[in-house]
Amino acid sequence: NCVSFSLNWIAPTALTCGAGASCFRTRKIRRNHNQKRQRAIWQNSSNRQSLPGLNGVRAMRMHHAIGWLAALALLRAGAVVAASPSDAAAFEAIYFDLGRGDGADAEQRSAQVLAATAADSPRRIDALQARLDVLAQQVKLNTADGTALGEAIDAIADADPAGRELAARFAIAQAYDRSDVRAAQTLAQARIAAATANEKPELQVLLARIEAYGGHLVSARQQAQLALVAWQPRTGMRARWLETELDFIIGKVYEITGSAEAALPPLQSGTQVAATAFGEDSALRIKLDTERAAALGKLGRNRDALQLREALLGVAQRHFGQRSLQAAKAEAQVAASFEEIGDYASSRQRFEHAQQLLTEAPAHERAVLAANFANLLQDMGEEQAALDQHRLALSLLGESDQTAHVRAIVLGNLGNTELRLHRYNDALVDLQRSLQLREKIDGKDSPELAYALEGLGGASLALG
Repeated sequence: NCVSFSLNWIAPTALTCGAGASCFRTRKIRRNHNQKRQRAIWQNSSNRQSLPGLNGVRAMRMHHAIGWLAALALLRAGAVVAASPSDAAAFEAIYFDLGRGDGADAEQRSAQVLAATAADSPRRIDALQARLDVLAQQVKLNTADGTALGEAIDAIADADPAGRELAARFAIAQAYDRSDVRAAQTLAQARIAAATANEKPELQVLLARIEAYGGHLVSARQQAQLALVAWQPRTGMRARWLETELDFIIGKVYEITGSAEAALPPLQSGTQVAATAFGEDSALRIKLDTERAAALGKLGRNRDALQLREALLGVAQRHFGQRSLQAAKAEAQVAASFEEIGDYASSRQRFEHAQQLLTEAPAHERAVLAANFANLLQDMGEEQAALDQHRLALSLLGESDQTAHVRAIVLGNLGNTELRLHRYNDALVDLQRSLQLREKIDGKDSPELAYALEGLGGASLALG
């Protein structure tokens, strides 16, 4: 689910997730014919009742955001042009683009605003921070643009304490951008120990992302909750953008760790903020409600989940286009809901249509869809077709470290399909590969090892 937490499905391990601003690994567990399988997760890295009452602070922030929404809509109606660096709308529009899911516009706008902001301007730090946020979201901090940004930050770091703080955060974000979780974690923890009160909320956001991506879920939730306290009272689009991400991380961690009921309030809260600040059809609103649908499914509220996912499909089609990647992923989520309620024919039809839409999509996205389609086919008793989809997923994933988590899930599911076909030797090989990846990623004490170990036990018993 974005790893990146990304999918409620096979999480974008490199969500899309080599890292990215708001991604981390997710796992959705399913049981089938007494064999345990896992659904591959999207972040989006994929995402999920009653509306909590708004306190006075949040109500005021919502009202403020509505005003900005109208102004920013007018700004975006024309070409992406640099506004005066003293014009707050120029900065607000960058985060409005990010919340909408218009990353290319945000990237262009942040570059223009930075270029138009003089080195001695009091808004230079804001311009550099905005550029950092955008390039981190686009996973481009280790590109030429990222190098240029680092040089621009270094140029002011010696003379400006705020510049030195920003330089430290840039180093952390750059390590995270290249998926070096250990280095990013070490830098962030060392920095936060001596951070000023003003810098600490920035570092808590970074650490929440890093801990989530690295699988340290309790720590990720704790850091996100601390950061949320600081960001909720603040005004402006950046605060709303960060608030929704923090709500997502908190909700996602609760969902992954077996507290789907506890996941609903932060996800609903984040959805409400995203819809108000960025629009009902914004990428952030879609992401949070996708996660909320997954939580509803885990609570057995499959009809509610289906209804929400169908609504999100319509939103994605209207915003991004009928044949867009976002629409295809939303349709695959609808397919999963049909599978969960036992309507396999409708589920298959949706999966097949989503695959047609994804023919030109990145390999990782196609792999996630194939892995989840394989689960449906096994439920339908079409084991050979399921094997073909599992193998397609593995071929698309390759052998990189960034896909290791997803490959572990796919190999475990493949091994269980081979067990059903009585191909015990093949099952042993694939389940052993899954176990090795699990031990490498999650550690030898992880409960995630149970899926591969149970399958290995079954294959070994069958072979005598």
